[in-house]
Amino acid sequence: MAGKVKLSKRQIKEDQFTTFMLTAKDRLSENWQPIALGVVGLIAVVALISWYFNSQTAQVGEASEQFANAMRDYSSERYQPALLGFQQIMDNYGGTSEARRAAFLTGRIHLNAREYSEAITFFQKFLREAKKDPMNRAAALGGIAACYEDQANLTEAASYYMQAADEYVDGPAEPDYRFSAVRCLIGAGDLAGSGPQVDILKERFAGTEQANRAIVLYTEKSGGK
Repeated sequence: MAGKVKLSKRQIKEDQFTTFMLTAKDRLSENWQPIALGVVGLIAVVALISWYFNSQTAQVGEASEQFANAMRDYSSERYQPALLGFQQIMDNYGGTSEARRAAFLTGRIHLNAREYSEAITFFQKFLREAKKDPMNRAAALGGIAACYEDQANLTEAASYYMQAADEYVDGPAEPDYRFSAVRCLIGAGDLAGSGPQVDILKERFAGTEQANRAIVLYTEKSGGK
């Protein structure tokens, strides 16, 4: 009987490596199609990601160009073509900053035309989509308030004026919003409700025209109390 052959550690490792390479070759031959498809799939994903970012960049450029054209009409008071341009931007480039600004300016055009229902619709659209723009969010809330005030819905108007003031505290229009809230609340017969807004104006905006007017209006209606 032949004696056993003892393999060294190096020979064992070499033998294991040879076995692995041979079986790997067999596995590769047997599974070439799934592996090839996987590689092709990965390449496709990379290509799609690249296409997405390139298309997004192109989309933003197109949206900016169309917005600039619509703004020229808006600035020149050509409101009908401006409205058409803004609507196209909202339809074709939703989610962009240009689409949000288009919604806001569409609301303003309708407000100036006293088309209150349409104005409120577009201001609310802007508010839903613009979460990190406090100055223009405040302006949109103020625009909704103006719609309600012009329709003599003073309580609702006051509510939106206060929301506008709270949206952008210390903003340049805050005293105007708070005085408008006072005017609407007093007009609606809610003198008590106007008191806190008068106090804010007295404390934080003392000496301003808005604070002085609010104090005079409140004093007149309260009989000097």
